[in-house]
Amino acid sequence: MGTYAHGWDCGPLSTSRTVAGAMAIIISRPNDIFPFKVGYPIPASRITLGAKIDLMNTIGPSNLGLGPDPVEVSAVTSTSFTFLTLAGHHRGAGQTIQFDTSSVSGHLRLLQSGTFNSYDPRQYAYNKGATGAWALQAHNLRVAIGTVSDPSLAWAEKALDAVVKPVFLKVFP
Repeated sequence: MGTYAHGWDCGPLSTSRTVAGAMAIIISRPNDIFPFKVGYPIPASRITLGAKIDLMNTIGPSNLGLGPDPVEVSAVTSTSFTFLTLAGHHRGAGQTIQFDTSSVSGHLRLLQSGTFNSYDPRQYAYNKGATGAWALQAHNLRVAIGTVSDPSLAWAEKALDAVVKPVFLKVFP
């Protein structure tokens, strides 16, 4: 079993911009924050423990004809939640994808981590593609919490504009 992790600086924390508050936004507005459809064909209004959700456009338009990626929300806390992949998911059943918010040096950090079948060579390509998706998720969270134009994040937004958005948004309209 392999593991991966992607961490992103989402800007400075304050009394009104908290770790738990950022996670509450992700949980309550998944289709504003995730760069793919959460809930298909009916959008999910929030992430709730035990919910079974079909994800769409995770690996390309209409999931390249492979159908939706089903997940179950297996854990929820004030600063994290976990998807468990179900049969039919492109990663295979039984993998985890966890989303965490935390404080690092006074800044909000978004971490996406998970497991994958390291014996399946396709998974390494999926991991590379996921980097772009998770970078866009961090950008969307920055927009939602109002830090997208923070000077400390200029480098991240320039990289998104130069590399991630042109490629990712062509493949995943």
